Amino acid sequence: MKSPIKNWEISPLRNVCIEIIDCINKTAPSVEFETPYKMIRTTNVKKGRINLDEVRYVDEQTYLKWTRRSKLNKNDVILTREAPLGEVGLLRVEDNVFLGQRTMVYRANKNKLSQMFLLKSTEFSVKILCLLIVLQYPFSAESV
Repeated sequence: MKSPIKNWEISPLRNVCIEIIDCINKTAPSVEFETPYKMIRTTNVKKGRINLDEVRYVDEQTYLKWTRRSKLNKNDVILTREAPLGEVGLLRVEDNVFLGQRTMVYRANKNKLSQMFLLKSTEFSVKILCLLIVLQYPFSAESV
């Protein structure tokens, strides 16, 4: 697709990412004590950042099961799919972390796109999409 910006190409995410990975669609069983294995939940993703201060921990067996598709890498872009919808953050560490429920990871092909550009463009696109949904399906207290 042609872009209004000279020498730029508009391309679907699947064409500029080496991996797009959805979470396992259930909550990992957590433990009540600190371990090296941290679950990224939707509440940890906000305003372009991943906050790992308040995470749930799991045992090694659970971590291995939940990362069987792929382990997260430093600079991966994490997106929340719901609750809340559309928060995006950049993972700034490579540290036994994994996707909790309702999250996805985008990993850019560095030959086509930088992770930071992917982060910012995804953040912007999701906000536009959410705005379009609200405009198309306005919510009011009277409609409930």
